[in-house]
Amino acid sequence: MHSIRTKITILTVSAILICSVLIGTLSAFTVKTREEQNAQRLLNTICASKLDKINSYLNIIENSVDSISRFVYSSFDTVVLSDANAIGATGSGRSLRKRTRTAAQQEALDAYLQEHLAATREMCRTIAANNSSILGYYYRINPELSEHMKGFWYSRQNNGQFKQLMMTEISEYKPDDFAHVGWYYLPLERGRPSWLDPYENKNLGETVVSYIMPLYKSGTFIGEIGMDISYSTLVNQIKELKILESGYAFLTDRKGKIVYHPQLSHGTLLGDVSEEMKAAGKSSDTRLIRYTNNGVEKEAAWNTLSNGLILFVSAPVSEISAGWRNLSWLTLATAAATVALFIILTLSLVRKITNPLVQLVHASQQISEGNYNVDLNYEGDDEIGILTKSFQQMVNHMRVFISDLNSKAFRDALTGVRNKGAFDIFLMDKNENIRQSDPKDVEDFAVVMFDCNELKTINDTYGHEKGDLYLQNACRTICKVYSHSPVFRIGGDEFVAILQKEDWKKQVELEQQFTKAMADVNATAANPWDRVNVAIGTANYNPETDPDMESVFRRADVLMYENKKQMKEANTKWMEQ
Repeated sequence: MHSIRTKITILTVSAILICSVLIGTLSAFTVKTREEQNAQRLLNTICASKLDKINSYLNIIENSVDSISRFVYSSFDTVVLSDANAIGATGSGRSLRKRTRTAAQQEALDAYLQEHLAATREMCRTIAANNSSILGYYYRINPELSEHMKGFWYSRQNNGQFKQLMMTEISEYKPDDFAHVGWYYLPLERGRPSWLDPYENKNLGETVVSYIMPLYKSGTFIGEIGMDISYSTLVNQIKELKILESGYAFLTDRKGKIVYHPQLSHGTLLGDVSEEMKAAGKSSDTRLIRYTNNGVEKEAAWNTLSNGLILFVSAPVSEISAGWRNLSWLTLATAAATVALFIILTLSLVRKITNPLVQLVHASQQISEGNYNVDLNYEGDDEIGILTKSFQQMVNHMRVFISDLNSKAFRDALTGVRNKGAFDIFLMDKNENIRQSDPKDVEDFAVVMFDCNELKTINDTYGHEKGDLYLQNACRTICKVYSHSPVFRIGGDEFVAILQKEDWKKQVELEQQFTKAMADVNATAANPWDRVNVAIGTANYNPETDPDMESVFRRADVLMYENKKQMKEANTKWMEQ
């Protein structure tokens, strides 16, 4: 007959042995799982880090082109286009109707373009001189505007200086001759700023990556601003990336063709490497993909660069898994030695410790998903209780801080209405709704463009302080009339309101109210900056003709400039009387 002590001893030893086996096995499995997750995070982190670095490099080019395009847009005179009978030029050589100009009209337009090109050239030169990554820059004027004022093209030489080159004669090449004129026709066909995949520029005899922006004024294609960066510079950033012992990075285009790979030739399809790689890079899924190349099993992570190319980082599975295998054996040995010592303590404390820890883990998961409305109710006075209270205080502070940060980030400091950043987010969400919904299911809306007249005159005459007061008065009047619609300040003197629901139905009435409101303010205005002189244009979304919100925005912009012109003509007639 065994004593109670023996029974307890046998039971305890048996429990320890069983627990040792279970915990050791579980630990090995957990280590394997965690290490695989760490490997995935490692590849994804390396990929994201290099992506950010390259995107920063590309963003410099985008911002440079954007700055020049804003200058061109703001400085180009619509009246000159109208006087030269050039409104509506498309640049494609296939205008809807033939436009003729007198010799005097063409001479005046050429003279204006010559001055315009001189100012733009100087701005391009200044920007390019301060950015060593720019290989070349160019401004190609729409051939429909002038046969003589073609633009300019500068290329960086070996000494770092820029040399002017002869502009490509577009008419000598067919539109599908990508190597010579693809840089011109592709962005024109897309109608938006575009990154071109790396291509050999026959005019330079060098492989380049180009960012090109088509420029429009009052519905007229003015030309294209573009900048080139060297393909080799981009590739060198990929080459310098080291992943474990023998991993590497490579680039593909949107169609899965190799752009750069240390082992595969240019133009090779990912699908030709392995069946598993066919779908790689075509989704935002961040899971690793496992594939075999030259008999070596590998894993790869990917992400999309801002220019549309896909960045992959890849490493052999044997290198990725080497760590967890060694660690698994060590974990099993350690588990066998320590479980016997701590099992009793673990059993007695597990319940007390587990519940508040589960709460903390759940709270941290919510916070990682962006939910800061977390309430923890553990009131213990031990370390976990202190940790819980500190965690709750941290969450409360973060909630207040993020709320305050969001309110500041998307508000215009001068007028208090939502700013350009908030408008871009609204635009993106609206476009997503239009793309994913049946056209008949998209809620009716209208875009109202506002442009404050005479701001430059007030700034130049009375100072920018008075100009700010003038903008605040204009914004106040807009918000008063369109009080139920979101109002954004998207430029120095430009505002946008989005009409929906009841305001959409009352858009004509609201526009009349706005005209009356301006008249009421101006009737009592003591100073020029107290007046409100705003051009307005309203365009409704048409599901049959508008593929996105930008097309509605452009129509509203055109109507606003027509109203601006009418206001200017009416003011001129009044002054003459």
